[in-house]
Amino acid sequence: MTDSTDSTVVAVCGSKDCRTRPEYDDLTAALGGADVPVEVIDSRCLDICKGPVVVVRRTDDRPIVFRKVRGRKQRRDLVALVAGGPVTDRLRSIRVTGSTARRAIARIRPR
Repeated sequence: MTDSTDSTVVAVCGSKDCRTRPEYDDLTAALGGADVPVEVIDSRCLDICKGPVVVVRRTDDRPIVFRKVRGRKQRRDLVALVAGGPVTDRLRSIRVTGSTARRAIARIRPR
């Protein structure tokens, strides 16, 4: 994942399965409207296939992987997380951990 000292980096899976979901455009628009500097990367497939899949790396934090970011409230919580808020219970329920998260993080490359 790109190192950025000034902004949060958010990688959004840009594979066909994630990109064609109706929530994909709403998600990228919500992230683009965040009140803090955020670099949104359209990444290649993150190999989770339960999309949209998002990896958030705030400055000085480890990357956090989320799958099925589909609901309006999930998008709102994700934007708040990008702005420095906590990982809410709603986001915790869609968080990916372990080897699956590590593989997704390793696959992040801009398209």
